[in-house]
Amino acid sequence: MKKSWQLAVGSRQLAVLFAYCLLPFAYSNGQALQLTQFYAAPTFINPSFAGLGTCSRVNTNYRIQWPEIPGAFTTMLVSFDHQLKKRNGIGFLFTNDRAGSGNLHSTSFAGQYSHQFLLGHGWSANAGAEAGYTIRDYNFSKFVFSDMLAYGTSTSVEQPNALRVHYLDLSSGVLLYDRRTWVGFAAHHLNMPDQAVISSESRLPILYSVHLGTKIPVGKRIDPKDNNPNESITPAFNYRHSKKFDQVDIGLYYSKLPLVIGLWYRGIPVFKAYKPGYQNNDAIALIAGIAIDRFKFGYSYDLTISRLWKNTAGSHEISLSYQFCKQQSKKAFACPKF
Repeated sequence: MKKSWQLAVGSRQLAVLFAYCLLPFAYSNGQALQLTQFYAAPTFINPSFAGLGTCSRVNTNYRIQWPEIPGAFTTMLVSFDHQLKKRNGIGFLFTNDRAGSGNLHSTSFAGQYSHQFLLGHGWSANAGAEAGYTIRDYNFSKFVFSDMLAYGTSTSVEQPNALRVHYLDLSSGVLLYDRRTWVGFAAHHLNMPDQAVISSESRLPILYSVHLGTKIPVGKRIDPKDNNPNESITPAFNYRHSKKFDQVDIGLYYSKLPLVIGLWYRGIPVFKAYKPGYQNNDAIALIAGIAIDRFKFGYSYDLTISRLWKNTAGSHEISLSYQFCKQQSKKAFACPKF
């Protein structure tokens, strides 16, 4: 299939065109970046994860979603976090996302800070905050207008009102955890920044998320003091809500180090349908990872199970992580790595 659409539009149709090109992205992701291996970049889902490790770490994710659709969605993420003294943590997050045939492009830079509170009985809480700056633009030259077709020219009298927008983006979160269990809550886009590039105003709605899970040791030799046993199963859950859109990710990891495999379901078919007869299913995701000393590598494939399954070719994602010291399993946080 071609990588771009040639459409004849007038000035009043420009906003409609952009909405059409980005409709799958809006409905599938609730105007938020989508990752399958979000635990490979934990500070992406909650700034409270910043510094929650035995030492400094860097994580990268690359995702291509629905490659058979013209203007497939691609996302790249790089994160770094470090544990400071006195139970403080810092983090930095970079994301780059391209979506739709209009090549809608978003680049963001964010700084993160977290602080740990000791609650007793083995439980702790982290509170985190994030301040980011986003640049959002698109490629106006991708479109063909009616006067270009009528007169056979390569330029049009139609001109965009703006090609780029900049905005500040604020987020926060909290995380409650013990040796093997965690429960977190995060709220992104707290200041509801104006992201409009073609209209007078388009406020980015607040994105709420709740994530939780627990690591269960299995096998014959179990050390009750070891947070990350060699063999374990880890059920996990992540819920996201933005305006009228909802998404549930529920999955299970099996780990027998150095290998990790995971199975996830994305959707919310029973509790919410956006219109009659619409089954809110998105994908089944398969994850395979390997963790050797300081390195971790993961690959995941999303099998589309919605009505788009014939035309999307699923989604591919890879992750690569490096920890700047040798893994200390008895002290490391038990959250999944992929």
